[in-house]
Amino acid sequence: MLSMSRKADYGLLFLSVLAKKDKSEYVSVKDVAKENDIPSQFLAKIASSLKEMGIVESKEGVGGGYRLSIDPDEIPLGSVIEHLDGPVAPVSCMKGGECSCMDSCGHKDVMEKVSDTVQSTLDDYSLSDLVKKE
Repeated sequence: MLSMSRKADYGLLFLSVLAKKDKSEYVSVKDVAKENDIPSQFLAKIASSLKEMGIVESKEGVGGGYRLSIDPDEIPLGSVIEHLDGPVAPVSCMKGGECSCMDSCGHKDVMEKVSDTVQSTLDDYSLSDLVKKE
């Protein structure tokens, strides 16, 4: 079964919280973690990774936290998930892993199509689409 990691799930949740706030408002990781029953250290690592990606910015100190650095319409879900989880890969050999049946594999082409279709679908949606549905 294809599934998204908790890291990507929490990352999208965090971004959704930020997208609902005023653009000038910074949001505390601890507050988001507490409100959503997420380990705050784990969410802090996710927020830091999203900052490295360039879609959030942070401010330290009183009144600090995170906010979006670009418009939610310009944040494709596929890019966020790929940044946090890596590429969509329904089978381990697509992640660069070893496969003893590579020469005789009959389903690799199908799995590549599945991967491309999932990635394309995720890229068709932006963060603003997530927020509109809530």
